[in-house]
Amino acid sequence: MINQVEQIAAEAGMSIHRAQAMTAGNHWYNKDSLAIFLLPDNPAGASDIFRQDLIHNFIGENCSGLSLRLMENGNYDFVGKDSSLLGTGPLNGTWKYRQYPYLELKKQGSQYADHYFEISRFTDRDKVSEIVFIKLSPMNVDDFADNCVFLYGLRQ
Repeated sequence: MINQVEQIAAEAGMSIHRAQAMTAGNHWYNKDSLAIFLLPDNPAGASDIFRQDLIHNFIGENCSGLSLRLMENGNYDFVGKDSSLLGTGPLNGTWKYRQYPYLELKKQGSQYADHYFEISRFTDRDKVSEIVFIKLSPMNVDDFADNCVFLYGLRQ
């Protein structure tokens, strides 16, 4: 059935960029249902990032072995070799994605957000295939090593 919908969409001039089976989540669809989400073209090419796209383990690049894990329940934690980069406070808390392109992290026990990240998306290619990356760039540059970014890649 999914192949038929993709073919009908292609014939109507709509390209399918991503097909995904939703087995869990907050949705109203029952067994044996099919949904298609039509999204407008975006000249910026990146604001079609949704909350569920951020639920991953982001590997730090130039971050002294530090990684950032964003969990589905709204919690986060930093893990890695050199967590001293973030001071002596907790390395976990809650995260919010209020509006593109910003991600907020609030340390456990803190009243306000402590870290802000700018979200972007880019495509790269290795010897195997194309990879779509989501990049989190720290806006609190004093809290992280120079040129530190957190990346998650999905092979196409």
